[in-house]
Amino acid sequence: MTSVERVLDYCSLDQEPSAQVPSDFRPPPSWPSHGEIVFNNVSMRHSTQTYLPLDLHHISMTIRASEKVGIVGRTGAGKSSLIQTLFRMGTLVDGQIKIDNIDIASVGLDDVRRRISIVPQDSVIFTGTMRSNLDPFTDYSDEEIWHALEQLAYFKLHGHKHAPTDEIASTRRFYRGRTETSRTCIPEVVAWCRAMINSNSQLTVKFIFLLIGGSGNFIPSVSCIGFTITVGGTAPICFNGYGVFYRLGSDA
Repeated sequence: MTSVERVLDYCSLDQEPSAQVPSDFRPPPSWPSHGEIVFNNVSMRHSTQTYLPLDLHHISMTIRASEKVGIVGRTGAGKSSLIQTLFRMGTLVDGQIKIDNIDIASVGLDDVRRRISIVPQDSVIFTGTMRSNLDPFTDYSDEEIWHALEQLAYFKLHGHKHAPTDEIASTRRFYRGRTETSRTCIPEVVAWCRAMINSNSQLTVKFIFLLIGGSGNFIPSVSCIGFTITVGGTAPICFNGYGVFYRLGSDA
């Protein structure tokens, strides 16, 4: 009965806005090409119930293109909520979020969520092939996928540069056995590669991989490890949904 109760709860969830907007209002195919993010007096709650407290309170900040940002705060302070607003998750009560000078509230959910990539804290490999995990919409060639994999030294693990991308990701038997399969297909690596092959959300993290032909895009990080790698950026400090902002030097 618990399962039935959960299904009934899901049926009563608030519906999201339209996934698509008229073609006249869609952003350019190259959006976002620079990666500047502007939060202007943003307030958000995860529910549409107006009597519930806000999860973010009047956040205003600008993340410049190519800037590395670490979001710091205790559990429940609002770090993940801030990231979720970029994907139009939750209810924007007040304010405006612009990415490359386009208000994301005017962009369909399909465009917002396909053109921005995230490496979540708990990454997942879906049942299926490596290609279906990295390129679910078949937008890229094998060469482009392998270029991204090469940046993560993927092929060096099994000594074969151009293994097929259509083998099952979760059960693939690499050339040195089962142990290497689990090492090669860890969800975090797949998530990084999935973000890399999205040409509109290129990342440049020193010591992890190099970007070819550009200066990179923004990297907002709520991971201590991620921010350690990209020190020298701005550190928004979250406290109960409020923002207190600091700028760290290169020796921080």
